[in-house]
Amino acid sequence: MSVKETHLSGSPASVTKYVSEEKELHKSRSGEQYTTGYYSESSKAPSVWMGKGAATQGLSGTVNSDDLEQLLSGVTMSGEDISRRGGHDKQRRMGSDFTFSAPKAASIIGIADERVKQWMMESVQETIDEFFSKEMVYARVGKGGAISEYTENVAVAAYLHEAARAADGAIDPQLHIHAVAPSMIQRADGKWVAARYDYGENNQKMFTLGDIQTAKLMGKMQAAGYDLEARLEKDDKGIEHLSFGAKGISREAEEQFSGRKKQINEYLRANGIDPKSATRKQKDAAALNTRAAKDKNVAAVDLKYEQRARAREAGVDLGEIRENADKRASTSIKEDKDKERGDTPPDDQQITGADVLKSALHHLGERNEIITRTAIIAEAVKIGAGHVDYKDILQAIDDREGGLVRVDDHHRDGTGKLEQNFTTKSAIYREAEILHRAKDGQGKADAIIDISEENLSVVPDVSFTEQELEDGKRDFRSRNDGNRADQVGSLEEAEPLTEHRLRNLSECRLDADKERENPDVLQSDARAHGSGSDDLRRPDDDPRVSRVISDFEKQKGFSLGDGQKAAVALALTTQDRHIGIVGAAGAGKTTSMELIVNQYRAAGYEIIGVAPSADAAHQLQSAGCDGYRTLASALLMKQQEKDGEKPPKRLYVMDESGMVSAKDMDAFLKKVDREGARSIMVGDPLQLSAVEAGSPFAQLLKTNAIQHANIDEIQRQKDPQLREIAQAFAGGDAARGVELAKPYMRQVQATDQDYAEAALKKDEAQATGAGSDAKATEKMMQFAEAHDYKGPDSFEDVRKFLDEKAYYVGLGAGAAEQNGPKAPAEVRKIALARAAADAYLALSPEERQQTLMLAATNDTRRLINEKVREGMKAEGILGADGMTISALDKLDITRERATRAVHYTAKNPDDTIIVQFNRELKDIDGNTVAEKDSQWRVTDNTGGKLALQAFTNPDINIQIDPSKARLNAYTERKMELAVGDQVAFRQNDKSREIINGTQGKVVGVDKEAGVVFIKTNHGMLAIDASKAESLDYSYARTVHSSQGATVDRTILVGEAARQAMAELAYVGCSREKIALTIITDDMDRLMKSWSKFAEKHFAMDAARAKSPESYAELSQVRAEADREAGKSGAFAQKCADVENQLHPEKQAEPTEKPDREQERIREPEMERER
Repeated sequence: MSVKETHLSGSPASVTKYVSEEKELHKSRSGEQYTTGYYSESSKAPSVWMGKGAATQGLSGTVNSDDLEQLLSGVTMSGEDISRRGGHDKQRRMGSDFTFSAPKAASIIGIADERVKQWMMESVQETIDEFFSKEMVYARVGKGGAISEYTENVAVAAYLHEAARAADGAIDPQLHIHAVAPSMIQRADGKWVAARYDYGENNQKMFTLGDIQTAKLMGKMQAAGYDLEARLEKDDKGIEHLSFGAKGISREAEEQFSGRKKQINEYLRANGIDPKSATRKQKDAAALNTRAAKDKNVAAVDLKYEQRARAREAGVDLGEIRENADKRASTSIKEDKDKERGDTPPDDQQITGADVLKSALHHLGERNEIITRTAIIAEAVKIGAGHVDYKDILQAIDDREGGLVRVDDHHRDGTGKLEQNFTTKSAIYREAEILHRAKDGQGKADAIIDISEENLSVVPDVSFTEQELEDGKRDFRSRNDGNRADQVGSLEEAEPLTEHRLRNLSECRLDADKERENPDVLQSDARAHGSGSDDLRRPDDDPRVSRVISDFEKQKGFSLGDGQKAAVALALTTQDRHIGIVGAAGAGKTTSMELIVNQYRAAGYEIIGVAPSADAAHQLQSAGCDGYRTLASALLMKQQEKDGEKPPKRLYVMDESGMVSAKDMDAFLKKVDREGARSIMVGDPLQLSAVEAGSPFAQLLKTNAIQHANIDEIQRQKDPQLREIAQAFAGGDAARGVELAKPYMRQVQATDQDYAEAALKKDEAQATGAGSDAKATEKMMQFAEAHDYKGPDSFEDVRKFLDEKAYYVGLGAGAAEQNGPKAPAEVRKIALARAAADAYLALSPEERQQTLMLAATNDTRRLINEKVREGMKAEGILGADGMTISALDKLDITRERATRAVHYTAKNPDDTIIVQFNRELKDIDGNTVAEKDSQWRVTDNTGGKLALQAFTNPDINIQIDPSKARLNAYTERKMELAVGDQVAFRQNDKSREIINGTQGKVVGVDKEAGVVFIKTNHGMLAIDASKAESLDYSYARTVHSSQGATVDRTILVGEAARQAMAELAYVGCSREKIALTIITDDMDRLMKSWSKFAEKHFAMDAARAKSPESYAELSQVRAEADREAGKSGAFAQKCADVENQLHPEKQAEPTEKPDREQERIREPEMERER
């Protein structure tokens, strides 16, 4: 469960009185006597001192109220007053109350089992000692508090409360502990100072604090025999928190004991606040305003009796649950004793801290090569709940299980808050193999135009400075694996001007062009203003290369730029198996590739275009590739070879290489080498990178592992000012790019209309039911009935009535002026979407067809699409009578998490998860359980299994283990389609000639048949409304999905609240040809976040690791590292084996295991949008 922190205010006496819940006798005006205070026969709540700082001051056992008041006043037990230090006594914080709440199941069990209270207190004590004191509390030391010192010397007064406040006359069980931490900590020098709290980046430590305590409580209850299951519950912000349920207590029963939560949510709704988006301050105010006295003459015995009766009414048999727990505990004790005596073999299936850590690394390592210790602990605690203790996880980290490797610490804010960083051996050696394969391919291929024999060049005597000569020697040695290059012969010797020698000459900076500009070839090696010689021959000076280029220019009717020529020359004269072409956005890479592809085809090569996304792969068709595939599809493609035949010569052209992850680049280079093929990797390392871990293309360029040419003459923008913006970003000068883009920025402010719409959206989110079956909220009905509404309670009917009464207009009236620039986030998003839609709708229909609206997030993109559709309906462009279908949005889940049922939950708990099988699923007898491509709703994800209901037939239900099935997971979204709508498909479907990104237009709607007709470039498609479709509106896109697109106009929405980097600005500001509009809610803040490129981290650099010299050695150490890491999904399998041992009666018929080759690479059929 989450931990709530309250900054203490008021007087120390009032704080102490509140947390101690001392019983007091009162007399009403009528003379009736009653008591308030804690629900027990004792005088106040059970309490105990915790922390080294308490022991240091002689505080232990039960908390004395006077002692706590003294510490809260800023006076130590020795009498030292620290409250006035620094002269800021009025602003001084007394301390904080960290409230730990038990999962509802634990509180219900605690009605009948007093030990739960003890376990709750013990779990908090251990969490305070092991995590809070060590990781979260520090003192500032040095001048200006420049150093943060973590000493563990803090004192915490913990009070146990058993019940929630009364709600609707009932008092629910709610075990929670108020851990009151006075603001004082003893430094290493013995001095007491004010305590500071380290919540971690994005409050990660705060979230982990609650998860550790929950996991510890779960472990103690399991040791006592309770059958518990870990849960991951998401709060209103979509943050995961660990919880658990208990066998014998249903979720419905838990809800019946959650009256206080319902009461607070109802208050928020009654005041126009969505509980899901309410701030902590709003929730605290709601709790305060609905707070009832905790009791009025309610005795502890009577309360327990009442709660037991309520449990029975909810179908919970507390006696049976306790009895079963005792039986399990006694059996477990007997088994442990038998093992100690050697009567039974040791259990090799026990989950260990190493197992948990490996699973955490598989999950985190999929997206990041450098991982923080805090992130590892946070994930491992969730994974290990019910299996291992927090100490086991720390031990596994210390033992470097899973191939963990410590790298440089990260200084978070310059005050000594060091964050330990790690990578893994697997990540290091994966990078090493990528670089090794690239370097090993040098000189291993035949040039299309061989300039080594026929072109002799006399190298003139060139004067070098000593530094230049030494740079050349050092670079030559590094390129030649350390071989000495300092024995230089006569500089006037006639020798072949080989491609290899050309590379070395480039490193000596002798290939600058006549204008003394930085060279196009090997741009990363160039120094600004490098010297050059007009007499030196570059590859594109070769008459055959020049002839090829000249013929192409005549055919096209335009000239190639210097960068384009350099790219062609490199590709045609290289003897390397792998090369790169770095192309700025809109610099004409495709034109160069067309010429290169033609020449390779003429030389007998088969050319296959590949790219990370289907849309980008499809665009390679214009470069003349013989075929094109997504990268994932190409990796699964097996070369067809006939006996006795020589394998065909093949060239792979990989576009958007900067968006390829380390995992996929590793597989790609292996495939190319295995086939004896060649590759040209095209991309831009300054644009957006892969969602998954690694930036291998940037690393290949940085290390000079591949020869590359740089095409940097941007041609896309027709307006010189727009071109200058793109050129600045392409050159790595983000600050200048943002400054140049400033005239195109427009800052918008929220209006009353935006506030009114935000209120409506809150009601829509709270409405029960979906689509036409949605019911109006209680708050909506109250207003409607107060104004004589007599119609049905459907959401749409009531909303229309409220619109007539200007209800929402009234809610928004004056809000913009009242809040000024400090509008809530949801209101600002609506304002941004409105402004973007207005700009789009102001264009002519023809201009709209060549306009791209871009947003950083999917939430904002959907709002823009919604606004555009409203405007198009008003214009009469969209049909008035549409049809609603179920659309699918890809569930954001890693491969490791996809193997465990607990992770099949949506960000919004009310959303439905749908899974689609990628292959036919059969049971052990060979019977088909689920057809390929069949869709199923997830109805339950407990017990390690997914309970599925057929999407098209609710009467068909199955249960599967997700680790043994190949499937894609989505969240369901209702989507209206009307004639005139522009849509985009977001999943490949070969049978319908659909690729991810295919766009179409709705041309017909047949409600009776349940069919929507969509026209695409490939023909007409009939969409069956009875099935869910991977479809969305195409008016607005995310910036990430737009990379590679070219349009006339771009309308870019820049959300200032989002931490966006220059990569996003570069892509967003380089799609347009003639017009750019940037809409933001805070220009200064946006410009600041857009002015920096994200630092690219490489595992090898971070670990300062060196690759083994030979491939045989590298292959061996990498195999060992992979064995240390373990297989992805192994933890889920081990958990299933343990569960089957404990509960053999629960075993379901095993389902078919997926093919491992297919499991290794999952087709990225959906756009992976950020």
